[in-house]
Order: sequence, then C-alpha cells, then structure tokens
Amino acid sequence: MDAGVEPEARKTFLEAYVQWGRGWTTGESCRERDLLVIPILLLVAACFLAYSNGANDNAKGIATLYGSRTTNFTSAIRWATVITLLGSVAAVFLANALLRNFSGKGLVPDDLVQTPAFATAVALGAALTVHLATRVGMPISTTHSLVGALSGSGAVAMGSAFNF
Repeated sequence: MDAGVEPEARKTFLEAYVQWGRGWTTGESCRERDLLVIPILLLVAACFLAYSNGANDNAKGIATLYGSRTTNFTSAIRWATVITLLGSVAAVFLANALLRNFSGKGLVPDDLVQTPAFATAVALGAALTVHLATRVGMPISTTHSLVGALSGSGAVAMGSAFNF
C-alpha cells in the first residue's frame, strides 16, 4: 500500500460508487449540483426509453388495423396513442411488481441497485439499444434490452464480482 494514499482513495470503485449513491439519497458528501444532475438525467433517460419503446411497439399495434384496411393511418395512430396512454396509466399501478422483477436481485448488490446513477445507466443503456434497433429496423424486445442494460451496467460497476 502507498503510504501517501488517503484511505478514501483505497476504496474500490464499487464502494465509492455506492457511497456516492448513499450520499445522494441522504444529501451527505455531495455537491448541490449532483443533487439535480442525476434525477434530471434519470428523468431524461426514462422519457427516452418510453419514447423509444413507443416508436418500436406502436407500429406493431397498428399494423393489423392499417394493413387490413379496417381504418386509415391517422385513426390507427390515434388508436395506438390512446391504448399506449391507458397502458402507461395501468403501469403506474403495477410498477411495484415490475420494479421487483427488474431489480437486479442476485446480479448486483442491493446497495448498488438503489443508487440513482445505476438506474440512470440501466435506463439509458436500454433506451439507446431500443432506439438504435428501431432506427435500423430490427425487431427488439424492450424487456431484453432492460435485462441487457442491467447486466452490462452491473458488470461495469462490479467487474469480476458480477454474478454471471
């Protein structure tokens, strides 16, 4: 060990990351700008994921309506918008069960999962994956993207301690 290195510098990346996350939730050892940046990034990442998911899934939902000439394109888009909005409202009430299923339990420590920075990394990773696949025209599952983002973020944060 280096004699001149502070004990704080000897911490592993995970320990420092978790401590930073705890500081964010308790308001300790964080600068005021950190208190605003991560929640804003998390909100932007979540909105981007919702947008990407809608761009990917709405086309599947209206394909039959429009393709069978049951309705015109504008009406089909309206149907998709209303149904997606209703699904969003239902998700608000079902979110607790979804959060438990996508919590990362067993992959990464609970302390890490609860940090806003980790949630931001997962949401942003999934959103970018879904958006890129949608732009390229590839079929993609948002659920699989979330699992991949959770695994990728966990592997980066944990290194070899990640539970593959």
